[in-house]
Amino acid sequence: LGQSAILTLTGTGDRTSPVERGAYVLRKLLHRPPPPAPANVPMLDEESLGTRSIKESLSLHMSKAQCNSCHRRIDPLGFGLENFDPVGRWRVEVPSTDGLTTFPIDPRGVMPDGEQTFDDFQGMKLHISAQREPLLTGLTEAMMTYALGRTIGFTDQEHVEKIVRQTADAGYGMKTLLRQIVFSEPCLTK
Repeated sequence: LGQSAILTLTGTGDRTSPVERGAYVLRKLLHRPPPPAPANVPMLDEESLGTRSIKESLSLHMSKAQCNSCHRRIDPLGFGLENFDPVGRWRVEVPSTDGLTTFPIDPRGVMPDGEQTFDDFQGMKLHISAQREPLLTGLTEAMMTYALGRTIGFTDQEHVEKIVRQTADAGYGMKTLLRQIVFSEPCLTK
């Protein structure tokens, strides 16, 4: 989760994106993808970015009713990764657009269940790793996508569930997961 490749992928190139990073965690690690943004949702005011902290900017965006229902699950996970700059270097503050001010980073957040909170990246990582089944399902789908050279489709779900079940029953080992994927019907018949 703290790898430069993931952090760069979930940014804009010149700045971080807590929304993209949070959506990535939901999609790939917690196996709870957020719905696509509705067409009538106003975009984040890009002009105001850099004049206040990103958390403050997104809080203003989240105060809109049509944005809140999804962003309350997405943004806090992205805030947990905000100590990483756009390419993954650790930081504790972000400079303003004009370079005259810095904003301290506040990585605190709440997990999508609305109950578990975290104070920083390490705390968020502990909560994510405790959700073993969703994490294993997301990892299985990502690895199968790579192994098959295509996205996982509806017809693959039965195989994914079988792999997850067998890997969980065997103690969640990576070697077991890889073996189950390699010897699965989709891989053997691709």
